[in-house]
Amino acid sequence: MLGGGNEIADLAKAYRHGRCVPNFRYCAQLSAAKAILRCCLEQCGALAAITLGKKINESRDVACGDNHSGDRKFRYLISINRIFQTISPSLPSSSRSARGPCGRAVRTREVCLQTAAVDINCDMGEGYGQWRLGDIDDADLMKLISSANIATGFHAGDPNLMDATVRLATQHGVGVGAHPGFRDLQGFGRRRINGTSEELVNDIVYQIGALREFARRYGATLQHVKPHGALYMEFAASEEMSRNFVRTMRTIAPNAFIYCMGMSETYRAATEAGHPVIREFYADRDYDRSGSIVFTRRTGRLDPRQVAEKVVHACRTGKVRTVEGDEIDIAFESICFHSDTPGSLEIATAMRAALDAAGVKVRPVAELTSHLRTTARG
Repeated sequence: MLGGGNEIADLAKAYRHGRCVPNFRYCAQLSAAKAILRCCLEQCGALAAITLGKKINESRDVACGDNHSGDRKFRYLISINRIFQTISPSLPSSSRSARGPCGRAVRTREVCLQTAAVDINCDMGEGYGQWRLGDIDDADLMKLISSANIATGFHAGDPNLMDATVRLATQHGVGVGAHPGFRDLQGFGRRRINGTSEELVNDIVYQIGALREFARRYGATLQHVKPHGALYMEFAASEEMSRNFVRTMRTIAPNAFIYCMGMSETYRAATEAGHPVIREFYADRDYDRSGSIVFTRRTGRLDPRQVAEKVVHACRTGKVRTVEGDEIDIAFESICFHSDTPGSLEIATAMRAALDAAGVKVRPVAELTSHLRTTARG
């Protein structure tokens, strides 16, 4: 039997951050399962709770398709779905519908993405004057993605290139996002530049404002903001900077999604503030067992087929293999790859073909849902 409420809360928090898989012997009694699922739903959101419910069922060898009502295991499965029904009415009225472990509708604090649909984002407009990063034309990649992270002038990009890239994105129905970075043209924003939290956020406000006006010029709205390179990793590790960034976004762009890693301080700050946020899966980067990408300034040529298999595996199973050789859980709504990765066009082509074959649709996040929100803490 599971211990007190603190133990349940610790289990839910650990599950949320991918640090453990719950010990399912605790779920032998429905009262314990109910306590775990309630805590997971309240602290981690519906998607985590639904996944946990499925794992509880799987741990007892219960199949959702089993309709033998007299079977003890099937009665247990039905009870798990009833748990979702009994604990969900306590959630706010702004909740939306999702599906429980047996496919039954339950109310949640999260709005789920469409079934078998993801966003694909890529960094775009990364040049300056006569210089262009890599040898791939943005126009070729734009046909294969659904959201563009457009350089805003500090690590790359200039007014003419920003204008051309925004225009290209709108022509292809691709979501327009700002990709602000450190003030580091020479180092392409992949070097850390010292600055206070306020200074760095002010730089971001400046860059967002520039891109938003180009978007307005072509009748587009700012779909999202994704910090670039070393700035992205700086925010991921810093609670103070992430909170300041999110607080500012709530004021200047309250409807623009923030793109970040699910295990980051950025994601934590956005969820706590109730700001729309998108978790990313990196197709062309390695992961360590903490769930963070392995940051690199240069990437070698990758096998497009292997990248495509990695992406489809993550979509189907919610798992990714780490550099240490482990498989860890990974939750995401958007897949990212980089235009400067050698062979990026071949990677994108293989990835789209594999997703199509797997029945996974690709859509901008603004089309997948107009109200995607993370779990608001009670």
